[in-house]
Amino acid sequence: VCYGWTDRIRKYIESHTTLGLVTEGPDAGALGSIIESGPGVFYNMNEVFFDHVRQYFDYTNDIELMARIFPILDSILKWEDTRLQPGGEGLYESALNTWISDSHWYIGGQCTQASAYMLNANRLMADLAARLGKDPAPYQARVEKTLEAMQAKLWMTRKGVFAEYADTRGERMLHPEPELPTIYHSAEFGAADAFQIYQMLH
Repeated sequence: VCYGWTDRIRKYIESHTTLGLVTEGPDAGALGSIIESGPGVFYNMNEVFFDHVRQYFDYTNDIELMARIFPILDSILKWEDTRLQPGGEGLYESALNTWISDSHWYIGGQCTQASAYMLNANRLMADLAARLGKDPAPYQARVEKTLEAMQAKLWMTRKGVFAEYADTRGERMLHPEPELPTIYHSAEFGAADAFQIYQMLH
C-alpha cells in the first residue's frame, strides 16, 4: 500500500479469498491458514486479513472489489461469531491471530486483541454495507456490543489498561498483564478513547 503497488494487493486479496476459502467442515466460511494442508484454520489470520482489506480500501476506494468479496467477508464474521465468541457476549477469543501468538492458549477466554480486531472488521462491514446498498445495522450492532463489552468487562479502571483476557471457566479470572499488541490494537481499532490511550501508554 505504501509503495502504491495496489495491483499486487488486489491480486493477493482475490487469490486469498478464492484459494483460501474453507468450504466444508467446522471452519467453513473462514479463510484457511495453509492452502496446501486442506481446509481448516490453524493460524487465524482472518482478523489480520480483514485489516489488510480495510487498509487497501482506505487507500484505493476500490468498491468494485469490495462488492465482489463482501459475501466472503460476511462469512468470515459469521465463522468468528460461531467459533470464537465464547458466551455470545461480543468478546472474542484470540486464537493464533498475531505473529507473536505461538504458545498462547486462551482456552475459551474473552480477549482484548481479538475483540479489537472484530470491532475493526465490523466497522468496515457497516461502512461497506451502507455504500453497497445493504443493511449496515447488523454490523453496527456488533460494533456497539463489542465496544460496550470491552469497556465493561476488560477495561481495568484502576490500572488504566485493558486486561489481556477474561476466563470463561473456573474462577473466571481477569488476566491483568496485557502484552504490547493488546495495547496498540485496542488503540488503533477504536476500542479506547484518547484518554484511555494516554493511560495505557503511561
